Amino acid sequence: MKKYILLIFILFTLTGCYSYKELNTIAITSALEVDKQNDEFILRMQVMNPQDLKEGNSKNEAPFIIYEGKDKTIMNAGHKLETVSSRLPYLYHMQILLLKENVLYNDLDKILDFLIRDQNIRNDFYIIIEKNNNDLISLTTPIVSISANAIKETLITNSKYYSTTLLVEFKELISNYLNPNIELVLPSIEIIDNTNEDNEISNTEKTSNFAKYKLSTLGIFKQNKFIGYLTEEESVAYNFISGKINNYILQYQCNNDKYIALDIVSNKTSIELDNKKIIIKINSKANINQVDCNINIKDNKVIKEMENKANKELYNQINTSLTNIITKYNSDIFGFKDIYYKKNYKYYKEIKDNYYEHFKNLDIDIKTNVKIISEGNTVEGINEKN
Repeated sequence: MKKYILLIFILFTLTGCYSYKELNTIAITSALEVDKQNDEFILRMQVMNPQDLKEGNSKNEAPFIIYEGKDKTIMNAGHKLETVSSRLPYLYHMQILLLKENVLYNDLDKILDFLIRDQNIRNDFYIIIEKNNNDLISLTTPIVSISANAIKETLITNSKYYSTTLLVEFKELISNYLNPNIELVLPSIEIIDNTNEDNEISNTEKTSNFAKYKLSTLGIFKQNKFIGYLTEEESVAYNFISGKINNYILQYQCNNDKYIALDIVSNKTSIELDNKKIIIKINSKANINQVDCNINIKDNKVIKEMENKANKELYNQINTSLTNIITKYNSDIFGFKDIYYKKNYKYYKEIKDNYYEHFKNLDIDIKTNVKIISEGNTVEGINEKN
């Protein structure tokens, strides 16, 4: 009996993780870029430099290394990455996936199939389009040494405080791709002020004249094929309608070249159906941010008038952009088809096979409701004394 107890005890002490890997045998990947040129897939992998990450390391080494693999199939391109690296690529800690425009027209399905089958990849990394086929994966950045981390932090920050972008995780992309009633929308990024030294360590040693990147407008798809980019105004309208606005500066002219600016600090959007009619309700709360005109914001009637003008301005912005998107792209990036599927299935069955003929003529009603909740740090404005 004692022998059996001892055997069981030994078995418990010998347990371990079946997929365990030594850190000195893997290449921790922070970003992956997918491109296609001359009918060949190009995978570029940003791997963190373990020497640079060592505490007390005084050598001027690059914070990451770029490896590249090319082949006719994306799978073999991935295998060729392994032949140029002394360590096994490890994608579990990948922060971002950069997609060149070249692969978005006909090859997105191949990329997603390749990634979803890899058991060593998490599904919470972010997807970004590289606008104009820029070379962002080799860009070195100040402040945050690993550029993949810098881009991720920029994306998160901008999605909170700037209304032309959004966050799309891999799991959301897969879900939307597989849903026949939803069109894809992805954020984009581009290089600006390129000094042709964007991949040099010296780029991090400059104060202003270095290669910079910026988040651009939203890239949109139709039937999972890339069709173009929205304007800034259209990107804002998409985020309002989709309920993804976190912060927005709404401004309108109050007198000649003078403006009133309201800071929208919260927003809730709902989309309802009245039989076949789509009703978009946008409810926003705002703070008074700037008042150039000589008005008395202590007066409730003045506040009410400001709210009315803000509602009119927001309605015009969203209605104009919605009309432009439908006219230019005829792509239901707003998910109206999915709403019909969930809330009026009978009508959905009638239109699903020829939906985009109906989409161009949908009856859509937009209702905006902006409420001012704060006058700022002071009730009395500077211009009230002039």
